[in-house]
Amino acid sequence: MLAGLLRALRRAGPHLRPVVLSADPPGTARLHGVAARGRSLPGAWRALAGARLLISGGGGLLQDVTSARSSLYYLAVMAMARLRGARVVWAAHGIGPVNRRWLRRLVGREARRAAALSVRDEASRRALAAWSGLAAEGIERMPDPAWLLADAVEPALSRAGEDGDEGSARPWRVAVVWRDWTGQAVPARRAGRALGEALAAALPGGAEVAVLAFHPARDLQACRELARGLAEAPHVGPTAPAQARAAPADPVEAVRELAGFDVVVAVRLHGLILAGAAGVPFVGVAYDPKVAALLSELAWPVPPVPPGEAGDAGAWRERLQAVASQHAALRARLAEVRRAMAGQAASALEGLLARAAGSPAPAGEPRLPAPVEVVGVPVHPVSLEEAEAAAAAWLERASPRALRHVVTLNPEMVMQARRDPALAACVREADLVVPDGVGVVWAGRMLGHPMKGRVPGIELAERLLAACSRRGMPVFLVGGRPAGPEGPAVAEQAARRLAARPELAGLVVAGWHHGYFAWDSPEEASLLQALEAARPALLLVGMGSPRQERFIARHRHRLAGCGVRVAIGVGGSFDVWAGRSRRAPPLMRRLGLEWLYRVAREPWRLRRVAALPAFAVSVLAARRGGIMGQRSHRGA
Repeated sequence: MLAGLLRALRRAGPHLRPVVLSADPPGTARLHGVAARGRSLPGAWRALAGARLLISGGGGLLQDVTSARSSLYYLAVMAMARLRGARVVWAAHGIGPVNRRWLRRLVGREARRAAALSVRDEASRRALAAWSGLAAEGIERMPDPAWLLADAVEPALSRAGEDGDEGSARPWRVAVVWRDWTGQAVPARRAGRALGEALAAALPGGAEVAVLAFHPARDLQACRELARGLAEAPHVGPTAPAQARAAPADPVEAVRELAGFDVVVAVRLHGLILAGAAGVPFVGVAYDPKVAALLSELAWPVPPVPPGEAGDAGAWRERLQAVASQHAALRARLAEVRRAMAGQAASALEGLLARAAGSPAPAGEPRLPAPVEVVGVPVHPVSLEEAEAAAAAWLERASPRALRHVVTLNPEMVMQARRDPALAACVREADLVVPDGVGVVWAGRMLGHPMKGRVPGIELAERLLAACSRRGMPVFLVGGRPAGPEGPAVAEQAARRLAARPELAGLVVAGWHHGYFAWDSPEEASLLQALEAARPALLLVGMGSPRQERFIARHRHRLAGCGVRVAIGVGGSFDVWAGRSRRAPPLMRRLGLEWLYRVAREPWRLRRVAALPAFAVSVLAARRGGIMGQRSHRGA
């Protein structure tokens, strides 16, 4: 994980100078070529002096299965970082199991204080949401940083590509990554005998087996016991019996070594991840929920061996035969998976760094001013031209998996976010929050921030549509009412009228869908499948707040995999584009009275305007530092 994080940070730019807290600072410095300091609490306090960021993670740091002490240590380091003036970034944390209620509360409290937050898997996201009160869809998922080592090797050819057919007489090269674990019911030697019998039955060409200890001090004895069991099993290859040995200490070398095998059998989670990064099909042992979570996330077709069945030769044989029979297909699948996971991990880390206020922009990123707080909600003090330039740059990115979320903030959303932790998390996790409402601009200036003016979401979206039309980038519209007696769907009408505009000649509308569907419904699943087929660069979501922000946040990784580069919530813009409503005259817009025009034409909006007085009171209270608000401060 450290090796992957460091590779990503070095690519982000030379301005980042990592310092690693380590139990073996000289060894860490020698292995990774990085400054390292002792990990004691006094050593951590000294190392944090002058730090701008603390990157915590990844992996299962916050758990109490062994004891609560390790979690308390990592939480203490986070608290010290904040005392030192550093912002805390959670990178691909694996959360739990945490059985102590008081420890869950501490973890949740620290999560709420993080500048940017990500977890490794869906189970971790649900647990952290429950303990912190944050919305699950507002907690980003980041693949394990070890996937970032995928670029260390090119996947080897499949056995079919090397030998002409899957039934070649060449022995299968099999790596076994073993360890003991808490609650282990099957001794390693017995598991070795069962595995050896299965190898002999499942791999007709025989097998050459290497047993690798990823953590020699802990694992080598268990690996030797497994090797003894393999030697007692029926003959599994034409070569000498398997020997247990330490895997390379350098993670990059470990990936390269695994790339030379045909199959990896692994208990350790990172044995499976590094096998995947090397493009080698694998069989896992579900000794821990995180193994099952990984295989579920990858939709891996070979189920793991239950830990209680590690001594059952039949259970091993079934999995090994599945790997052997579809070996070339699994290799091809991993060739895609490894690139996708590495790309998602890199873009997620890049986004976390960018969202941590005051962190330098990664190389090649548009330089945005740090967000400022408006009664507890962040907003970027940008002009319309700056917002357009940033979003256009994101559309031009070479990587198709770096989705950027743009939020158009108005006073009503600010007040909603103060009541709704889910919406607040969506806004905080967004890459760009523009001041859509004139009230937000007024509030920022009242609180001493250099606001540059209003950035209407509809105008920003139209400029991005023009950019897409010039570049031939497809767009997709989601929102508005479905088709009915009154006419076609609003999104369809909007798409057709937009494509007919002379200034948008060449606009490619790859698809549209109405916004009236339930979460987790078959209709939502069908929409996501349509997005995967359309692969739009720009996604416009007009479902109103907070629904449109939640849709983008809850499917952020899936949308990135669909090729979406920029997603923006545009509220009622579809009705304007469809010709069902009109914007205020230009003069009223310039005077900041567009809201009054809307209320005059649509009286039902009065209940939404009722939030404005409470917003104004909150801003004035924040300015005074009164009990109804807190004094805002400039972002660092």
